[in-house]
Amino acid sequence: MHDEIPDKTQILLAYTQAGQAVASLAFQSDALRNQGNLPAARQAYDQLISVLKQQLQIALLNNHDYPDSPYDLPPIVEPLLNAMQTQADLCD
Repeated sequence: MHDEIPDKTQILLAYTQAGQAVASLAFQSDALRNQGNLPAARQAYDQLISVLKQQLQIALLNNHDYPDSPYDLPPIVEPLLNAMQTQADLCD
């Protein structure tokens, strides 16, 4: 079976939507943590981590299918690692 390669516009749209969700969830998770609502903050960090992983997968798909216009990965990986570390700190 042949898998269809998404066109660049589909990838860009998915990447942009993920980026908007990341911004919203990052703000929400930080606000909840600062308010001391740790259970809700952990849940928000779960969602943030999930969306960052999705964004990373989109970037990797783009870089594989469109190597002539790759996404830079550190701006995705660094916030992902930071969110995972912050969530681990909340669990402690």
